[in-house]
Amino acid sequence: YASNALLFQSFGFTSIPTVHADRSRVWQGDIPLITAMHDPSRIGLSIEVTGSTSEINADVNVKFGYDFTNSLNISVFLLHDSLVANQANYYNTDATSVYYKAGNPMPGFIHRNVMLKPGTDMFGDVIPSSSIDLEAVYNKKVTFRSFTCNDIKQMVVVAIVAASSGDKAGEVLNCIEAKVGQKTDFVYDDD
Repeated sequence: YASNALLFQSFGFTSIPTVHADRSRVWQGDIPLITAMHDPSRIGLSIEVTGSTSEINADVNVKFGYDFTNSLNISVFLLHDSLVANQANYYNTDATSVYYKAGNPMPGFIHRNVMLKPGTDMFGDVIPSSSIDLEAVYNKKVTFRSFTCNDIKQMVVVAIVAASSGDKAGEVLNCIEAKVGQKTDFVYDDD
């Protein structure tokens, strides 16, 4: 994918697999790191996804429970939740791995949540500061075209709101997902 190099450079990936939690911290399995990231964001998200095998539409709303002074971005992506393809297997000779002797490559491997297309800039479109106010709602509509789809039920749209300035720059504040035909009312991360 053309954006891989940009993502690698931006997040500082040096190898695969690498797990970045909340886009900002390299995660190596330590649970306290994840637990500490559960601060309330005070941003609600709703999403409605409609479409067909040739066009998918996402209608995303962001509701602010706080008058943020930092810049915020919204990213919207089209994912495939069950893409079948060959997978390189670097663990084929590692007896401790669940993929030991599974072949290299592993044919017919099911890849989950594979990004097919960005609907915004890879790192998000700026939410205008004039739209960010206590109880205000910002709307983002995205249409995806020119994608390959064998089963519309496996297509997923994900929307992410992240801080783009200040001490939390780059951190995800809230996210939501929906499949075609689903509508999800506001989900808040403020508990």
